[in-house]
Amino acid sequence: MNILSINQFHLSLIFLILIAIVIVTFIIYRPIYGTENSTPSLTVNEGIASGDVTNDSVIIWSRVNKPSIMHVEFANNTSFINSKSETKLVDQNTDFTGNIKLNNLTAATKYFYHVYFSTLDNNIISSSIVGTFKTAPNLVMSSNFISFIVGGDIGGQTFCRELNRGYSIFEEMTKLKPDFYIQNGDMIYADDDCPKQRLDGRQNIPRNFFGIADPQVNWNNKIQVHDIYLKHWLYNRADPHLQNFLKNTSMYSQWDDHEVLDDFGAEWSYWNSKNQNITGYQNLVHEGRNIFFKFSPIDRNIIDSNRIYRSFHWGNDLDLLILDARSDRSRNDVTDTIDNNKTMLGSEQLTW
Repeated sequence: MNILSINQFHLSLIFLILIAIVIVTFIIYRPIYGTENSTPSLTVNEGIASGDVTNDSVIIWSRVNKPSIMHVEFANNTSFINSKSETKLVDQNTDFTGNIKLNNLTAATKYFYHVYFSTLDNNIISSSIVGTFKTAPNLVMSSNFISFIVGGDIGGQTFCRELNRGYSIFEEMTKLKPDFYIQNGDMIYADDDCPKQRLDGRQNIPRNFFGIADPQVNWNNKIQVHDIYLKHWLYNRADPHLQNFLKNTSMYSQWDDHEVLDDFGAEWSYWNSKNQNITGYQNLVHEGRNIFFKFSPIDRNIIDSNRIYRSFHWGNDLDLLILDARSDRSRNDVTDTIDNNKTMLGSEQLTW
């Protein structure tokens, strides 16, 4: 081997050693995000929403794909002059959802807000989504005109997000520019799946999840139960028409039966007379209620965090009583008699 060949060999060996050092360094020192964070990007696939608006406060909601810091910047102008901001940690415990309360707002005012997420080290920042909400008038103010929409029952009986159309009704609702929206329960239909073929002959955007009442679902398997509820919420919130509506229309959320199970009651020990021997019913109530709160911009009660009934005022013209007909209702299979003294709301809510 001549001197030139020897030098070329040495240079090649040094080059390979340097490559090996770079690879080992990358493996050792690359950021560790955990199993939920196989990619460094932060994505916001479920949009943003505002809710439980009062004359001086509001709840802002969003969701990201991995542990991060949720940021909300808000102002009463599109240029965000003199803006304020709030932050919150979101992680696996919240299913990567976040609710942030904004306080000390001005009554009867249109606000602009944008939401984005950053990694815990602030090295990566998600895209920003901008929305609006309007605060209520205070109790001594009178409003000449109040506009609101009441809706519910999204995606039931296999009528899910229609292929190439989605939940297009929300675009028509957006055009009405209401002051707020009352979501009167059934924001998901956990009982049903979303097959490709609909009963009306049209096609859904299909998703591979079971209905919670499917015989293949083990109600004692809390992980499976949680996963089914989560996938139902993610499916509906992925609809662009719903996202467009919610980012500019604040809502008041209440649950009904299909957030958990058809015709259910939260305090029951079993579902109905045909299913008395099926165990795990309370797991459905627990997981269904928890995920309802995680995906709803609700100002949770400090004393009783599971309390859903609450009230709001729009000036001195309108009072809103958001009721809960599931948490304390009597069993459906108990005979309706005076002696049985059945209730739909429960004594505490009736007293309230």
